[in-house]
Amino acid sequence: GTLILAADGSREIAKGYCDNVDADGDVWRGSWTESPDADTWQTLGGTGKFGDMEGGGTTTYQVELPDGRVTLRWDGSWQIP
Repeated sequence: GTLILAADGSREIAKGYCDNVDADGDVWRGSWTESPDADTWQTLGGTGKFGDMEGGGTTTYQVELPDGRVTLRWDGSWQIP
């Protein structure tokens, strides 16, 4: 992921991607965006059983630690046809 900060250290925008692998080796890909307008996530398909996966939603910060680690709540849904 990439995070762009303002001169005062506040977040301007962030965007990143994640690959998630299940026990069978199938992969689903997702992206996330943090902006002043909304914090969102979406699926980007994958392999095997996740090949046609679709979905998305929003994220909300629950805990933000001084070292930059965070705990997020992910709301939304996905479908695997």
